[in-house]
Amino acid sequence: AFPEPVWVIAEIAEFNVYRTGHCYLDLIEKSGKSDKIKAKARATIWAFPFKIIQHNFESKTGRELQKGLKILAQVKPEMHELYGFSLNIIDIDPNYTLGELASQRQETINKLMEFGIFEMNKSLEIPKIPKRIALISSESAAGYDDFMHQITENSKNYTFEVQLFPSLMQGNEAAAAIIKALEAIYAQESDFDVVVIVRGGGAKTDMAAFDEFELAANIAQFPLPVLTGIGHNRDESVADLVANRSLKTPTAVAEFLIAKFDETANELLVLQNRLAIYTDLFFNENKLILATFSQQLKPIVVRALERRNEKLQHAENRFQKSIKSVSENERKRLANYAKMMQLLTPRLLKLKKIELKQKNEKLDAGLISYFKLKNEKLGNLTQRTKASSPYNILKRGYSITKFNGKAVTDFNILEKGAIIETVLLNGKVFSEITETAENGISGLA
Repeated sequence: AFPEPVWVIAEIAEFNVYRTGHCYLDLIEKSGKSDKIKAKARATIWAFPFKIIQHNFESKTGRELQKGLKILAQVKPEMHELYGFSLNIIDIDPNYTLGELASQRQETINKLMEFGIFEMNKSLEIPKIPKRIALISSESAAGYDDFMHQITENSKNYTFEVQLFPSLMQGNEAAAAIIKALEAIYAQESDFDVVVIVRGGGAKTDMAAFDEFELAANIAQFPLPVLTGIGHNRDESVADLVANRSLKTPTAVAEFLIAKFDETANELLVLQNRLAIYTDLFFNENKLILATFSQQLKPIVVRALERRNEKLQHAENRFQKSIKSVSENERKRLANYAKMMQLLTPRLLKLKKIELKQKNEKLDAGLISYFKLKNEKLGNLTQRTKASSPYNILKRGYSITKFNGKAVTDFNILEKGAIIETVLLNGKVFSEITETAENGISGLA
């Protein structure tokens, strides 16, 4: 039996607060190496002491009592005949839990360093113009509004492209939700320049998620620079330590990104001024060089022009002499040609008249022969056309058989009982088909 309360160290395995204000817990003790549960007990904190204990614990540690925390509790063991053994918690020492949390935090940091990933995200270079931002936050959080107002209403009118990836930012599920948002960003990594994680101020109790190893490891290894502004002013979380940049508030993150734009704009302005100065120097130096060169070149050009003029003058003189010689020779040649034409022209005309007369006689004979041949062909065609007319065919004793108004050329279209029309020279005969038969001359022509 334990007549007096005792102090015990245990981990909270289950933690529930009911509407009555009473708190019910399961406390466990684990084996150091295997994490196997060595002992387990039910525990209770009654409503009135629970308010005091919770307030004191939160103010000292910055966290609420919750599942997973290791505590040093002053308990009074009790045995109930119906409910069995349980512990009544009278007090909890927050200093012990602070030491445990600090130890866990340092263990997480050591693990990240051991894996060689602690500095990975810090080694990434933030683009000079971080225009495309993947934002992880809660749309209902004040920190989200602060960031968006600062980034969109900046005095320089810089334009940013912000895409929100909504996430829980506090509570037991916050770390998993932020990791899920990071995975979504990773799937479209090329669309962004940086990742920003922001939340409103809130209580220090809401910061536990940012000390978890899994979240810190994801941030440390992310291929884009990660900036955090998770709204606390005292301690840095492990997530802050591994991020590329850690700033105190969402507004500070927005100001940092705007400052990157300013920095790039200033660099461009400096380069522009340098370019203007170098351009002026270049033109001034070359202006002097051109002036000097012009003075040196002037007498050279003058001498070259004088020599060129002399050559042109000599060429002109030679050309004039050649023209006179050519003109005289050409005049003599044309005179001789005119004399020859006077002698040859009457003779040529006589020959051409004889040739033209002969061609006319050949043409007349050809036309007479052509028209005679055509008239004979036309007469033959007229005779054949008259002979093949229906009247002349009927006149020679033939007849035409029709069925349904059309000439019959194939007996297969006629059936027994059909009425046919036979056209003769001087009348028509209508007959009924009683029988049909082949004539044995099919295929003859």
